[in-house]
Amino acid sequence: MPDTHILAVANPPPFLLEPLQAKYVVHQRLHESDPAAFAKIASQIRAIQASGESKVGAELIAQLPALEVISVMGVGYDGIDVAAAKARGVVVTHTPEVLNDDVADLAIALMLAWARQIPRADRFVRAGDWARGPLAFGRKMSGARLGIVGMGRIGQA
Repeated sequence: MPDTHILAVANPPPFLLEPLQAKYVVHQRLHESDPAAFAKIASQIRAIQASGESKVGAELIAQLPALEVISVMGVGYDGIDVAAAKARGVVVTHTPEVLNDDVADLAIALMLAWARQIPRADRFVRAGDWARGPLAFGRKMSGARLGIVGMGRIGQA
């Protein structure tokens, strides 16, 4: 049985939550759902699992004397009080490089979908309108110019 306690302040999907539960005692949003129960186990919490949208303020950090790490599963960590964590010696991690290629791929896919009117064509076919006549293909992309605004991690991917 796991003996390391973590506080999940985000709602991870099952494919992420199940491996965490196999290795750790996971308290999902207990600080919000049952403050009395949270107070009883707060001294055992060694890690916080968060998302980019999570709020982990100085008050929560102060309630966790054994806290060692706040792990943000995402790029942004604006909701984490990094100064409070640093003052306590708590490491804050995030995943800035994980989805760069995927986001860039999706941006290109969305541009193609818009130019070639793929969502409209999908609705056209599903509605059976194809039997009444053709649908225009949309804008041709070959030979078109594309500018990339911003050459950060995603722009360079």
